[in-house]
Amino acid sequence: MVAWRSAYRTWLSIARGRDRHCRRMVLIGIDGETRRLLDLFTTHPELGIRLAGVVGSRQQAVEFGCASMWLGDLDAAEQIVSTARVTGVVVSTTAVPGRRLNQLIRLLQREGVHVHVATGIAGIDARRMRSTQLSHEPLLYIEAPTLGKAQRIGKRTFDIVAAGVGIVLTGPVLFAVALAIKIGDGGPVFFRQRRVGRDGQHFAVLKFRTMVVGADSQVAALQAGNERNGPLFKMQNDPRVTRVGRFLRETSLDELPQLFNVVRGQMSLVGPRPALPSEVANFPLELRNRESVTPGITGLWQVEARDNPSFDAYCRLDLFYVENWSITLDLLIILGTLEQLVVKLFRTVAGGEPEPRPRLTLADAMTLSFDTAAPRATESGPYDWPRLDEAAHGTPLESPRTRPTVRDIRSATVEELDEHDQFGTRAG
Repeated sequence: MVAWRSAYRTWLSIARGRDRHCRRMVLIGIDGETRRLLDLFTTHPELGIRLAGVVGSRQQAVEFGCASMWLGDLDAAEQIVSTARVTGVVVSTTAVPGRRLNQLIRLLQREGVHVHVATGIAGIDARRMRSTQLSHEPLLYIEAPTLGKAQRIGKRTFDIVAAGVGIVLTGPVLFAVALAIKIGDGGPVFFRQRRVGRDGQHFAVLKFRTMVVGADSQVAALQAGNERNGPLFKMQNDPRVTRVGRFLRETSLDELPQLFNVVRGQMSLVGPRPALPSEVANFPLELRNRESVTPGITGLWQVEARDNPSFDAYCRLDLFYVENWSITLDLLIILGTLEQLVVKLFRTVAGGEPEPRPRLTLADAMTLSFDTAAPRATESGPYDWPRLDEAAHGTPLESPRTRPTVRDIRSATVEELDEHDQFGTRAG
C-alpha cells in the first residue's frame, strides 16, 4: 500500500507539472496573505492549482502586484466565480470581513463550489492544529512544538543505526563509484568542502567528486549563468561537471559518503542542507535559525522544491522544518526522498524524458494585459492568437496583435490557455 501511494504521488506530481489533473480556482480577498498564496502556487505547480484570477479591491490588487489578475470587486464575487468556470476558491480570511465571509461561503457551497479558507497562519505544521469549538463557534487550537530530549535522542539513535546499515549495504556501490571516478580522470575520489553546521560550527562535508579538480575557483566566472535567485548557486548544465559526475548527480550517488558525516554526528539523515560559509554570510537573520538543528543529507526543501529557483521557497521550507521537526516528519521526508531517487534513476536509465510543451504558469498569467479603462473589464475584444510551431512544442512564430480581456481568460480552460498563451517570461 505504501509503495502504491508513493508511486501514485510521484506520477501525479509529474502530471501536474505538465498541467494535467489540475484545478482552476479563484483567490478571493486581496492583501499580503493573498500575495503569499500567489507566490506559493507559483513556486509549487505540483499542487495542481491554476488560478483564474483574484477578486477584491482593485486598489489592493495594484498595491500587492496582482492587478493583471484582477477579475472584479468583492461584492460581485459569486457572479465572477460562476462565470470563471472554476471548481473551487481560496478565501483569504484576513482580507474579507467576517459577515461577508460567512455569506460568501454559504452561497458558493450552494452552487457546488469547493471553498478553501486560508487562515493567515504560516510555518506551522497542520498536524499541530486541532479544530475545536466554543459555544458552536469554530476555532483552531495550535499545539506547541514538541522538541523534547526524548525526540532528540530518538533522532540521533535512528541516524546512527540507519547510517551504519546504509554504509554496510552500499559498500559495493561505494567501491564501484570510487573506481569509476579514479579511472575517469585520475583525480581524487572524494571532495571535501567546508560547510556551516549546527550552532554555526564549520565542518568538512564529504562527497564523491563530480567536478573537475579546482572547480571552486571557477564559480565567480560562471556566476552569470546562475539559475538560482538569492545567494545560492546552481547551473543545470554546469561545464565543471565530469562525465562520471553527471551520472552520480542524476542518481544522487555522490551524496553517499555523507553517511560517514552522520556517524560522526556532524550531520543527520534529515535536516536543512548545510550551506557554504559564503552563502550563510548573505542569509537574512531569520534564516540563521536553521543552524539550531543538525544539517541533513536530505531535507524538506530537497523533497518539495529542489529544482525550484525560488530562494523564498528555500527559506520557507527550511524554517518550517526547524519549527516543526519530528520523527514522523523525518520518516515522511525520507520516503519522499526515496520516491525522487526512484524517479531520477528511471529517467537516467531511460535516457531522460522529452521536454514538455510550454504551459501557462502563474507568472505568465500575471503578465497578461487586461482592459483597465473600465472599473472591470467584461467584454471580449478582437484577439488574434499567435501562430504556433507545433514541431517546436508551441513556440510562437509571430506575436499577437491584441491581448485578451478578462472574459477571454475566464472562459478558457487550462488546456486552452496551455495551447495559446505565450506572453511574458516563463518561470519554474
